[in-house]
Amino acid sequence: MSSRYLGCHVSAQGGLLAALQRGERLGVNTIQIHPCAPQRWNVVPFASNIEADYVANKPHSLVKRVFFHGIYLINLATPNDLNREKSELSLIHDLDLAARIQAEGVIFHVGSLKDEPDETCGLKRAARSIDTILSRTTGNTPLLLEVSAGSGKIIGSRFT
Repeated sequence: MSSRYLGCHVSAQGGLLAALQRGERLGVNTIQIHPCAPQRWNVVPFASNIEADYVANKPHSLVKRVFFHGIYLINLATPNDLNREKSELSLIHDLDLAARIQAEGVIFHVGSLKDEPDETCGLKRAARSIDTILSRTTGNTPLLLEVSAGSGKIIGSRFT
């Protein structure tokens, strides 16, 4: 019989181990966390030892699956080169830390086409950014694109 997973988003305030403990207290075996503040750019790599306590305690935890959620500022489709580069860096850093803790994946919203008169150009930029991100990361942590139901010009709001 396959395992069933029940999870929720928990705060990572206090660190990765604190997030793991919050999931345990809630009685879930899967958690999603923001590895950094979701309202600020994450353009600096995570410290090399930030995961030590988490890695030591994870094998004994009731929480078996951990996902990261990218910051809310990410927009891989934007025509603004600086913001697109910051979006890429943020996801690269999240994927790096996710690989270090053996997380299940990094979930993120691809972005918006609101500033792009030609949606095809924006979609191509987003695709190129995803290629860039994956080429600049090591490990095999999945990058998971999240849909957004009915949100106008948000990538992933419709099937066509």
